[in-house]
Amino acid sequence: MPPTRQSKPPRLGSSSNARNGRNTPRQSTSSNQYDVLADFQVGVSMPSGPAASTTFSWASASIQPSAPVQPQAPSSVPSQAAFDYFVWDSAPAVSSTNRNKRGPNLKARVSYLEPSVHNLGSMDVACIHCGALHWDGEKLKSSTLREAKFGRCCDHGKVRITPLREPPAVLKDLLLGNDRASKGFRDNIRQYNMAFAFTSLGVKQDGDVNLYGGWVFRIHGQLSHLAGSLLPPTAETAPTFAQLYIVDTSDALGHRMERNTNLSSTIMSTLQSMLNTHHRYAHIYKHAYEIISAHTPDYEVRLRVLQDTDRRRYNLPTGQEVAAILPGDGSATETRDIILRSRMPEGRRFDRIHEGHAAYAPLHYVLLFPFGEDGWNYDLRLTNPQQRNPGRLTLTRYTAYRIQSRPHEFSTILRGGKLFQQYLVDMWAAAEQSRLSYLRNNQGLLRASLYSGLQDAISHADSTVSLQDLGSRYVLPSSHIGSPRHMQQRFQDAMAVARYYRKVDLFITVTANP
Repeated sequence: MPPTRQSKPPRLGSSSNARNGRNTPRQSTSSNQYDVLADFQVGVSMPSGPAASTTFSWASASIQPSAPVQPQAPSSVPSQAAFDYFVWDSAPAVSSTNRNKRGPNLKARVSYLEPSVHNLGSMDVACIHCGALHWDGEKLKSSTLREAKFGRCCDHGKVRITPLREPPAVLKDLLLGNDRASKGFRDNIRQYNMAFAFTSLGVKQDGDVNLYGGWVFRIHGQLSHLAGSLLPPTAETAPTFAQLYIVDTSDALGHRMERNTNLSSTIMSTLQSMLNTHHRYAHIYKHAYEIISAHTPDYEVRLRVLQDTDRRRYNLPTGQEVAAILPGDGSATETRDIILRSRMPEGRRFDRIHEGHAAYAPLHYVLLFPFGEDGWNYDLRLTNPQQRNPGRLTLTRYTAYRIQSRPHEFSTILRGGKLFQQYLVDMWAAAEQSRLSYLRNNQGLLRASLYSGLQDAISHADSTVSLQDLGSRYVLPSSHIGSPRHMQQRFQDAMAVARYYRKVDLFITVTANP
């Protein structure tokens, strides 16, 4: 808080101090303390010792004693001075007589204490349901001395997902090694992953945020995963993404190195052999290309996860869980199917991979899921023996389970570095888009048309609305974070706090990357 006046304060002990009556040193009730009452709203009281010359500074003003102060010598000098601070109102000046009667209008007087070190300890407390490691301070209030309970990892055992398989030795050595090649791989892991991804990332990335400080993955607009045809559009066009899994391995390695000249050809060749051997979608795409090649050029193959497995558990995927749906077999087309074509239709370059498909994550993050393990999909359910029809497992709960550290699981996700940051932003964006899709398709259940003032606003604007601007109006409820109604509620809560505690001194806004 700045001083009330910027003029040079008079020195202690001068004649002007006595006339002013406000800057006069006042002997404290304690024999080893004196108070300095200056034109500041914050005063400092400190014990005096043999060293009598002291300088108090605040902003551009300072108070310097003109002569050493001679208080009574204490019986013993403390090894560490204990400062006291107090705050008083900036009331109008009063006479010294009245001031001596009432003293300063003290609001608070607290002894200064050195800040204590906050140590969380070791992250070695395991969840009794899933084995995820936590700090002791994360346990719920319902925990006992014998049983620590946590809710963010598996929701008290309701989320049950098969652990990730231990990655191939080649990838594990690159993630854990300390040699130059391993460090270079981890520094460029996003570039290596993009070189082997089946799908591309359809989003605008903001690179200006990385001009200084630590690396941040920030995006603008809607995020999507895009898939093209199995063959390039023309013979002169170089293959990319999934097309590189169809061509010869030596040609594929050459095309990858042409686009990534700064990467190691040895590591690139090793990763290519690993993914061609272990990633199950590499075999599925090759098999789909063989089927399409035996039919007409406009033939299509749809990839769909079969739903005859146990929905309460995320079982380890097998080759029979992903089916190739052929035209004319009587199966209805679903919006979440992945369509594989040898050539894209006229005027169309890419197909969007739905975030609710089990292959959404493993087709792009091939180094985080080297075996092609299925990710989250709409048909996953919670585990609750007391309910015949348990609730759905949401994407946020699924991701929260995946990013926990467990001693019995080697997590390639947590060791992904920059790729791990991108994965988190991707999953959060997919979850947000899933919530928005639900709100768009369930406006009737939300009684959106009955929101206060909405119908009146539409009726008043009928005379000024252009027919070219008409469209569907979607209303977001206050439960959706970031919606106008949510922001309005937060504003009203802040004003309620201000009404209760009176004038607000600080208004702090904290933002964080999810």
